[in-house]
Amino acid sequence: MNECGVVQDLLPLYADGAASEDTVKFLSRHLANCPVCRNAYRSVKREAEAAVPHITMEPEDRRFLEIRDRIRRKRTLSLIAFGAVAASAAYFALTDLIRSEQKNRKDA
Repeated sequence: MNECGVVQDLLPLYADGAASEDTVKFLSRHLANCPVCRNAYRSVKREAEAAVPHITMEPEDRRFLEIRDRIRRKRTLSLIAFGAVAASAAYFALTDLIRSEQKNRKDA
């Protein structure tokens, strides 16, 4: 079995950090001793980084985003509630106006 072929098949998993612990150990040992696979790994790593930029978020940043999303949800719910109240008020005002017009016509 060609060890370099197996290693190069596993390099994308290794570059993405998705390889198992045993695979990482095996690949690390092999890459330390094989310049061909090391160059292949660098190439795979560059392609992976170019395809998906790494965004590292600090816990404070994640917390900020969670709070921002919660505020947006509350604001949206508040606007919906305000809209419902405004629509109800408009409905009752128009209903009252129509009734009073009808009453004025009857009285006239």
